Amino acid sequence: MISSGRLTISPLTPSDWPFILELLNTEDFIEQIGDKQVSDKASALKYIATGPAKCQQENGFSLMAMRLDEGTPVGLCGLLKRDTLPFPDIGYALLPQYYRKGYTFEACEAVLAHFKALRPVMAITSHQNTASIKLLEKLGFAVAPSELNSDDSVSSFILY
Repeated sequence: MISSGRLTISPLTPSDWPFILELLNTEDFIEQIGDKQVSDKASALKYIATGPAKCQQENGFSLMAMRLDEGTPVGLCGLLKRDTLPFPDIGYALLPQYYRKGYTFEACEAVLAHFKALRPVMAITSHQNTASIKLLEKLGFAVAPSELNSDDSVSSFILY
């Protein structure tokens, strides 16, 4: 578990399925990240088990739930290990009602501090996601050398 000023960041559990179902079906999530085909309790539980829970077990890090101090989940933040990238990358997503409150920056800063021994860390985002690009730059990420990511459809960033 990672704590920041207003948030607790911890691994997802099966009881988080309603939150995952809501988040992964928001318009922005589907547009910016993709449709994960999570449409009911069973598919939300499968997403948790085969995605974040598996990554946590294999790597010691994963996408985690960002919760307000009273326990309300507001988004996801954490590190992932993708087969397509040479280093772990940071990922995040937020429910729309919590946008523009600084939660994503706070969570990313806390995750990066917690995993400071894990460097470099990468990040990928769509070219048109200016909010995400600004956030990554504010966190200290720089544009990654092109040889680190062969996917021209996304912008790649790196933090050393």
